[in-house]
Amino acid sequence: MAPDIVPYLLRAANMLDNVSCVERRRLLVAAAEIIRDYRAELNFPLTDDLGSGDLVFDLCQMAYNIELFGPKAVYEAMLQAVAVIRKLRSEVLRARR
Repeated sequence: MAPDIVPYLLRAANMLDNVSCVERRRLLVAAAEIIRDYRAELNFPLTDDLGSGDLVFDLCQMAYNIELFGPKAVYEAMLQAVAVIRKLRSEVLRARR
């Protein structure tokens, strides 16, 4: 199971003014990787995660262009990642039973 990034994402989202662009980038990439790993474990059908509209793609795009996104957009992306990670984690735990 992936490390629990949820508390770090929530803390960063609520204190964005104190979080550097480097740390924002690191957290967004880690969230994208965890979501991708959970999807793979659940055998989710591959979507076009090479294009806009897929959360993994969108998180990576935001991470690598973090300077272009304001605090509100980063905050919303982090909260969306938290919601998806929690949902996927519960599905992974259920599938392992």
